[in-house]
Order: sequence, then structure tokens, then C-alpha cells
Amino acid sequence: MVQAVQDKSLPESEADTAAQKLFDLLQYNEKETTNAYNQIEAALARQSGTATMADYIKATFYLRYAWQARGHGWSSQVTPEGWQLFGERLKVARRALEHAWSRDPQDPQIPTLMISIVLGEQSGRPEMEKWFARAMQADPDNYAACRAKLHFLLPEWYGSRDDMVAFGRECVASTNWGGEVPLILVDAHSEFDRTLTGEARRNYWLSPDVWPDIQSGYEKYAQLNPDETRFRYPYAWYALACDQTNAFVQQINLIRQNAGQINYGYFGGKASFDSAWAAATGQTASTNAATPANGQ
Repeated sequence: MVQAVQDKSLPESEADTAAQKLFDLLQYNEKETTNAYNQIEAALARQSGTATMADYIKATFYLRYAWQARGHGWSSQVTPEGWQLFGERLKVARRALEHAWSRDPQDPQIPTLMISIVLGEQSGRPEMEKWFARAMQADPDNYAACRAKLHFLLPEWYGSRDDMVAFGRECVASTNWGGEVPLILVDAHSEFDRTLTGEARRNYWLSPDVWPDIQSGYEKYAQLNPDETRFRYPYAWYALACDQTNAFVQQINLIRQNAGQINYGYFGGKASFDSAWAAATGQTASTNAATPANGQ
């Protein structure tokens, strides 16, 4: 890893990705993570022209380091020492990012990461929105920034289902944002569903306002990305979950037209898919096994 950040021919984005993968690998060993970061920091300090990357890597490390001190449980479970270290390390992360931003306000990664720091600091929604706006101005297709904001809006943090869905609909309606950003509306429902339990979770996808949002998100994405086809698998899965059999059949037919065959594993195996297809089309499972969706 140290050799990677010292390699001047390696793009900064790749060096940063390598650092993040190393931190991921060592995330459960605080001592080893700290040692790895110290070596990376020393290597970057010996090079010219790497100050912004050094600041960004420092911020990502200290953000992780802060959560290691706090833990990921409920706030009531955090020790006084944990809170103290959490706050101290977040301050280091913020200072590093602010310094990076002062050097390169065109880098979308910097304000995107700041959204996560604002969440930890409990700095409030206006502060989050400021950095989110900067992130989207730097990159209008910034799906990562939208995911960070959506996480901020979870009920367990600083928002609600209404906040999440409203933001998702904004992502679909925007004429400036593109790429995968419209799928944030799908993510809003998926992430909220994970907060539910029992009967509420089992019935969530049948809520009357859910399917129109799923359809809206995927159709806008298809409009913006006409050559993309991979999204049709999750689109079909959500159609099935929302009991939209016609939409399920339509997406499966489009998958077959593009790929020629179905990845049954996506639907829990061939038997599970055959059963769903039979229910959607009125065929028997055994008939479906021999008859392609396009009738050929």
C-alpha cells in the first residue's frame, strides 16, 4: 500500500481506493489500521503534490477511527470515553477535509465525505445540505452523495420516511442530476423497509405509494441510461414484491430479449422463478420451464 501511494504514475483516485480497501481489510483491528495509516501518512508527506489526497485519506481514516471509538450501537451504549474520542477524531477528520476543500473545491469526493462527518457531529440538516449542494455541483451524477444524504435522513438519524421519499422524488424530478441518481427513490423505500420488522415489513411493498415510486425511479433511470440493461433484474424483483405481475412479465421479457436467458439465482433459484412466472402468466410451472417468455 505504501508503494502504491508513492507511485507517481498511479492516479490519485486509485491510490485512495487502495487505501480504503486496506482500511476495510483491517477495520476490526484498530492497532493494525492505525499502523497502516501512519505508514501511508508518512509516505505521502515525503512526496510533493499529494497534499489534497493526503488530507482526504486522513479524513477517511479519522472518520473510521471515530466510529471505532464510539461503536455502532445505540447512543445509550456509548461510554463517556467513547464519546470523547468520537468527538476528537471527528474534529481531526473535519479539519483535514476543510483543508482539502480549500485546495480543490472541484473534487466531489470531499463534500461527499463531509456529509458523513456532519452526521456524526450532529451539526444539523442545514450543514448537511450545504455540503450536499457542493457535492452535486461538483458532480451532478453523484450517486454516493445522494446515498450519504439518504442515510442522514433515516429515521434513526435525522429524518423520517417522508423525508427520504421526498428526497428520492426530488432525485427523479431533477433535470440536472443524472447517472444512477434517480434510483435513490428506489433506495429510499428499500432502506426504510430495513427499519421495519414483522408484519409491517412483510406488507411494506404492497403499500399503495410504493410501486409508483419504484416504477418512476427505474423509468427515469432507463430514460437517462438507454444502453443499460442490468437494472431490469432488480426492477423485475420489485415488481414481483409489489404484486405488479404485468410489470414483472414485461421486465423478464426485456431481459430475455437482451440476454437470451434468465439468471435464476436472482429470484432464489429456477424453481422459485418458475413458480413466480407461472403465477404471473397463468401458466403451470412445468409449462413455463419449456416455453420462453417471448413464445418462441
